Amino acid sequence: MDRWSTAAVASALGTTVPRIHRAVKALGVQPDAGRNGQTLTESQVERLRERLGSAPKIEGLTREQVFVLAALNCRPAGLRSARAVARDAGVSPTTAGKVLSALIARNLVRRDVRQLLEGEIVDGEVYTIHRGAEWRSIAERIRTAVVPHAGRRPPAPMRVPRRLWHHFWNGSPATVEFPRDENYVAARLLRSDDPQAVAWAATRMSAAAIAHVSRLRGVSNAERTFLRNLARAAR
Repeated sequence: MDRWSTAAVASALGTTVPRIHRAVKALGVQPDAGRNGQTLTESQVERLRERLGSAPKIEGLTREQVFVLAALNCRPAGLRSARAVARDAGVSPTTAGKVLSALIARNLVRRDVRQLLEGEIVDGEVYTIHRGAEWRSIAERIRTAVVPHAGRRPPAPMRVPRRLWHHFWNGSPATVEFPRDENYVAARLLRSDDPQAVAWAATRMSAAAIAHVSRLRGVSNAERTFLRNLARAAR
């Protein structure tokens, strides 16, 4: 399709025409006005897809539920809180809480209490996909979803979270300052074997700090490729 009507875009992304119009305005996109209404180019549609996400129609599931399942499916170790789910799924924390409750009731998501290392051993809730029969019936369609991005990255950090202090066992994480110590923090966390540490650093460190880690001595080729990809995504 060379040009898309706003109705066709709304159908393809699993959303509404008014939401498409709001996103067009927010992005500063200039649609063409034809005899049959406004039309958009392929590149403009891709910008809208990135901002709004794309949810396949699955009977019994809302758009937001699809996004939460898609986000959790990319996190086999689970996500630490409803707020973390909201961030990965591109929905509000309030919506994430409601969606998680509904998906748990449908046996599509599990909420477990696990012992987590956050400076010390603590009990914390972790949300994961419940990979039972109902999940298997929709898994292929969930994998086609694109979660909303809207160009958001969390704000630059002011300090290292206490739950990650154990990675600085020979230093003093309480005295770390940003941006002064960003390269040091990025190196410690991005080269660790802790998925929580890597995930936090990948979304909070600057592209320059991530690229710095990729150039360090002793970084394997596989690590270097991974870090360069992270740096490009952080720009």
